[in-house]
Amino acid sequence: MKQFLGKLIWAIAFIVFVASIVLVIREFWRGDFTEYGEIRIGAICSDGWHSESTGRGTCSHHGGVHHWIYPIMNVHKSNPTPYFVSMALSFFVLFLFRITHNFNLE
Repeated sequence: MKQFLGKLIWAIAFIVFVASIVLVIREFWRGDFTEYGEIRIGAICSDGWHSESTGRGTCSHHGGVHHWIYPIMNVHKSNPTPYFVSMALSFFVLFLFRITHNFNLE
């Protein structure tokens, strides 16, 4: 029973370690980004004028629409620190089991 629990804890620590590596890589790959809504809330005209209009004819007397304004829905800041912590802790558990338990995982 003791050996079974040791193998179970080792397996869980190994899974957490691998998952943490995957999440750190994903977090770095994604980086910082902002998600915008799909519905326009205004426009910036070609001459710099700000318009709250969203329909046809917006900025018609200001040189046309330079770009549309969309609401910010979510801002994601890349933060891999929690994943690094879980990776380090699970590696530490794996290391402790390696030096304190000499069991075969076969």
